[in-house]
Amino acid sequence: MVSVQNLDLPPAALAHIAEALSPFAVHPPPTDEAGAGAELCALVLLPPRHHLLLRFRAHADGVRVRLATDAAASAPTVPHAHQYLRQLAAAAARASEVS
Repeated sequence: MVSVQNLDLPPAALAHIAEALSPFAVHPPPTDEAGAGAELCALVLLPPRHHLLLRFRAHADGVRVRLATDAAASAPTVPHAHQYLRQLAAAAARASEVS
């Protein structure tokens, strides 16, 4: 199952999201200077044997998130993941305003 969500954030906010998700990052996170095209991938284990893959990509108009699960059994977690992403986006927006 794949879900796409647009976060109304400037591309630079991806660095704040990367910091929050650093324990789950699959490859090096973007820097504060990262603009459109920057990407972050995070992998989350859902016991006993399912996974969520989050792929954040900065675009000129905001940050897009692709969320993929590997089994229909983990699909009920998608609404919870979307709620978490909204909270993460709000925190990133506040952090961007401060910096």
